Amino acid sequence: MAAGLLLCEFAIVADNVIRTAWRLTYVPDNLRARVSTTIQMLAFAAMPASGLVSGWLGHQLGVRTALAIMLAIYVAGALTMPFGPLKGRRNLPAPPRPSRLLDAGLEIAG
Repeated sequence: MAAGLLLCEFAIVADNVIRTAWRLTYVPDNLRARVSTTIQMLAFAAMPASGLVSGWLGHQLGVRTALAIMLAIYVAGALTMPFGPLKGRRNLPAPPRPSRLLDAGLEIAG
């Protein structure tokens, strides 16, 4: 189980780097802070919920079974990058061109 957690940690670190690079490439400069804050808020809000679910699973099924279930969820999350739609790509796709409506909105606001 420890080896599985260690491998997942490496995969999750690589996944975080790729997702952050994607976000920095695709999210416009004026929205970057809002997007980052929203992602952090969702991640931090999930922490107490996962603690409650883990505690409930440990109580209902036993600690070892609960750890195995949580490890399986952890592994499933870590495998989204090597087996997802971006597998094997060296570079991220080019960012989409902003729409005319977005350009018009920025001109009005700016």
